[in-house]
Amino acid sequence: MIEGADVCRMAVPAEDMMQAFAYHHLVPARDGMVVLAGYGGAGPPLKLIGQGPVKLPAGGTARVQLSAPKGAFAQQVRLELDEPPKGIAIQEVSPDPQGVAMVLSVDAGDAKPGLKGNLILNAFREFTPETKDGEPKAAKQRTPLGMLPAIPFEVVASPPVADTARKPVLP
Repeated sequence: MIEGADVCRMAVPAEDMMQAFAYHHLVPARDGMVVLAGYGGAGPPLKLIGQGPVKLPAGGTARVQLSAPKGAFAQQVRLELDEPPKGIAIQEVSPDPQGVAMVLSVDAGDAKPGLKGNLILNAFREFTPETKDGEPKAAKQRTPLGMLPAIPFEVVASPPVADTARKPVLP
């Protein structure tokens, strides 16, 4: 409201980009993220547990643990990879005693051993707001939480599967 009148303007997500180290342009962006000044958190509420690159077995899966605030928050977290390398995908995200566990799958045909880089994750909170008695259930709401710090990874060769049917030959 401005001087008692409702004012409405369209907002378009944009990024401030620099051209030739001199000119700034607002370039339309794919997602609109909001930063709240004075918000209690100092960055994304999720952080990678452990250090070093995450080892992803070619043709297999790897579990990655992220710390998160306690309570219902961990059950409401949704994660999406931002432009991941071909062959690497999120298979599952679930609550974990330390926060949130994410299972990454690696397609051996697309992601070969030796592939290294960083995984970029966007975090969202997805929940259904509580309703008042007698009113229809509200639709799910999805709130962006931000981009997590880059997670370094390395695709490694899968360990060979043990052949339990073969018995050792004794001399």
